[in-house]
Amino acid sequence: MSPSPGKLFCLLLALASPVIAGDQAAQAKVDPINFDWRFAKGDHASAKNPSFDDTSWSRVDLPHDWAISGPFDPKGHADTAKLPWLGEGWYRKHFTLPAEAAGKRLQFVFDGVMASPKIYLNGKEVGSWTYGYNSFSIDATEAAKFGGENVLAVHADTRMHQSRWYPGAGIYRKVTMRLADPVHIPVWGVYVTTPSVSDAEASVRVEVEIANQSGGSQPVDVVAEILNPDGKLVATQSKSLTAEVGTASLPFELKVAKPQRWDVDHPHLYVTRTRVSVGGREVDAKNTTFGIRTIQWTANDGFQLNGRRVDLKGVCEHHTHGMLGAAFFPRAMERKLEILKDMGINALRTSHNAEAPEVLEICDRLGIVVINELFDKWDGTAGVRVKPAEYVEHHAEREVRNFVRRDRNHPSAAIWSISNEDWAVLANSDGKSSQHVARVVDFFRKYDPTRPTVMVSPLPDSANRDKHIFDAVDAGGWNYGRTYSNFRKNYPDKPILYTETASAFGTRGYYALKTPASKTDYGPGPYQNNFGLTAAPWSDIPEYEFERMRKDPFVCGLFAWTGFDYLGEPTPARGQGAPELTASAHTSFFGIIDLAGLPKDAFYLYRSQWRKDAHTVHLSPHWNWSAGDRVPVIVYTDGDEAELFLNGRSLGRKAKLDPDKIESANFAFGRNVQATSSETIRDQGGNVFADRSADKAVDGNPETRWCAASGGFPQEFQVDLERERAFSRITIHWENNGSDYQFELLASPDGTTWKTLSGQLAHAESLTTITLPATQARHLKVRVTGSNQGRWASIREFGVYESDVRAQDPYFDIVDAYRLRFLDVPYEPGELKTVAYQKGKKIGESVVHTAAEPAALELKADRTQLTADGMDLCYVTVRMLDAKGNLCPLAMNNLRFETQGAALFMGVANGDQMGLDPLTDETHPLFYGQAVAVLRSKPGASGPAVLTVTDDNGISDKISVNFESPRP
Repeated sequence: MSPSPGKLFCLLLALASPVIAGDQAAQAKVDPINFDWRFAKGDHASAKNPSFDDTSWSRVDLPHDWAISGPFDPKGHADTAKLPWLGEGWYRKHFTLPAEAAGKRLQFVFDGVMASPKIYLNGKEVGSWTYGYNSFSIDATEAAKFGGENVLAVHADTRMHQSRWYPGAGIYRKVTMRLADPVHIPVWGVYVTTPSVSDAEASVRVEVEIANQSGGSQPVDVVAEILNPDGKLVATQSKSLTAEVGTASLPFELKVAKPQRWDVDHPHLYVTRTRVSVGGREVDAKNTTFGIRTIQWTANDGFQLNGRRVDLKGVCEHHTHGMLGAAFFPRAMERKLEILKDMGINALRTSHNAEAPEVLEICDRLGIVVINELFDKWDGTAGVRVKPAEYVEHHAEREVRNFVRRDRNHPSAAIWSISNEDWAVLANSDGKSSQHVARVVDFFRKYDPTRPTVMVSPLPDSANRDKHIFDAVDAGGWNYGRTYSNFRKNYPDKPILYTETASAFGTRGYYALKTPASKTDYGPGPYQNNFGLTAAPWSDIPEYEFERMRKDPFVCGLFAWTGFDYLGEPTPARGQGAPELTASAHTSFFGIIDLAGLPKDAFYLYRSQWRKDAHTVHLSPHWNWSAGDRVPVIVYTDGDEAELFLNGRSLGRKAKLDPDKIESANFAFGRNVQATSSETIRDQGGNVFADRSADKAVDGNPETRWCAASGGFPQEFQVDLERERAFSRITIHWENNGSDYQFELLASPDGTTWKTLSGQLAHAESLTTITLPATQARHLKVRVTGSNQGRWASIREFGVYESDVRAQDPYFDIVDAYRLRFLDVPYEPGELKTVAYQKGKKIGESVVHTAAEPAALELKADRTQLTADGMDLCYVTVRMLDAKGNLCPLAMNNLRFETQGAALFMGVANGDQMGLDPLTDETHPLFYGQAVAVLRSKPGASGPAVLTVTDDNGISDKISVNFESPRP
């Protein structure tokens, strides 16, 4: 049955704007066009015709991801989660337009369709788009049938879209339908800026576009009003114009006295209410939320918000939402950000594409600074399989236009990111990268000159001044290590954002008693130890990132990869390399929080550093082991000391170490390095397969290495020891036999004046040792001048030592400055407890108990009062407990889910990166004692919803939540 015309065709405004008493336009209801569609996969070209019979098709509600229900293909591509996202799909919606609406403009706004959608109304193509992540609008008036039934058909085709993570498929974000007067404010047609801000007064500029599609000139009156965060009218201005056919822009200049600033600590939001009248009749109105604040990205003092430095503590997030796949529900993102806020974030990077528009609305409300990123690369990942030059020439501007016009009013959007690791551009593959970058930057400035732009790179050499690639952007975004060092040297006046950090691994609930010997010691696999001591070869565990921010205060904060596990990119279990990893995973291991939204131990590490307003005390691991086990125990706390107790007996008290007093015997370990060139190997999709940058030669891991980009000579490797140091021994661990390389060693006090060092050489296979007379220097350089057998210059590890005594690089020593480790605790059943202290004062404790056999299920909902609007979600955490209420940390029981009442069961996830159980089925196992299910409200159905969960042994529990009808 079609919805009633009265409900369907009210003029839709910005749905996130606050409802203002007496403002009928601001009270527009959620558009029910998102419900009761028909869907079928495959090639159904005749489905665009209104007479096509779709009664056998599946009934779906939007947002809808056709691939998330699977099934997982064990032989499928792990990078895109082994899910069936490639293909075609058709959607059809039947609706009636009232006869009295004739003369209106029929418009549709699509927040995102994956991918390359074509839109048909009553058999006529009325619009299309390419980039599956971007929003677009169409005017379908000429095809509309007022006073009769209409059929809207959407064809989505993902076959030309390239991705290295799970992109989803179909109409995975909401669709908005508007009936607009011929004279109206076009979609995204209000632009609010704050040219000057002081404590006494803020000037607010409001540019209002007026579209006139009436066929003749019209007398138009426009009123712009500003309401403060309490809803009180604080400024107003009226203007008139004669609007000719087409689009005109009308500027307003308003003043707000004693403005309440938007900030991470108090995200105050104002509203611009814009009214348009023709001949005294109001024809359109729009509420636009904005914030009053000042931002400045500086080269030497980080990020400035409202005149003070704010250290950005951020995460990167992909667009998927666990068991929901790519389907976007505002509550799913709100929950994510609430969990991350509890961890202490104040910043988000949208990686690596346009997010749903509600993401920035939520960040506005929660006080989260956003790096708003539009593209991964200018190629097939943006929907068109062309080289960057062609993409920039023919496709980029319309994507930038929609993206910027949609998001430019959000105070949380602090900088535009124009691309991420675009290898072809960063390598200057056509010799014109600087021109391409400058042109894309111009597109952004054309539609918003008030915000800076940033481009992201992991390749230090891309910042060489002779390439000019970074000349046009306002800031440099750098991924991993100190890749920003070369940019800092060559562009000292430009800000630096540390846009990707860590890429550390963990599997929630999984612990191995043997801790890793190096950051790339991944164990027998495929699960990764939840102690969080391993990372990708190109990255580091979080402690190193904390140290970089502590030592490099000019950097504008860090963004960890990633906040949550996500579908796809399952490093290190991609089915490559070691035989034990060949049964590759379907989700990432990078998340600080698992796919279900359950924290890993890393959550508490970040929280202990980032939450200054609350204490953190977390004890790990669980306490269900076997007799004779020696268990590593870690305490995560913001305190400086902790004492450990086993069954009431103290096992000692430990204090964190001063990071300034932790120094490797190898002076070169972890220092700033650079090289004349570095090799990067990519797969056919352009993704990095092997990163052999200079920092790999000082990372303490002989499994990684620096390698020059070619076999040409000379090649130089240079390290900055940070201060002048005295040393007498240097070691070079080459890729091949040391005797195969011809080289010279140089030293400098300042990095400018160099002298050659002479010493006694000794070769032991690949290890070259140079014994020197006592020497002092800050900078050292290895100049490789030639080689035997065609060897390229390549160093696994470079060491600088004070004396003849050499020590193994202690990669994990820095951990003791940020966590408290009790590494060899003899297991006995019972209670393990820690008490944490700060400056001698107890700040909290954490306890784990040995759990007995499973005896009960516990269900907890994130909220129990929800909205019956068809979009609200309820997340229910399921835990297996013993008879005393302790979590059973090893429980893997299979569960059955049954839902009754005013909710739909959407899916369940448990954080198992290897599990191929369908995410939307009503059966699913626990993973290390826990799982999370999600319920969706039924459109128009209010009242209670009951979820019952039962395991195979008959252990059961139920929970009831209530869905209330939305306010009119």
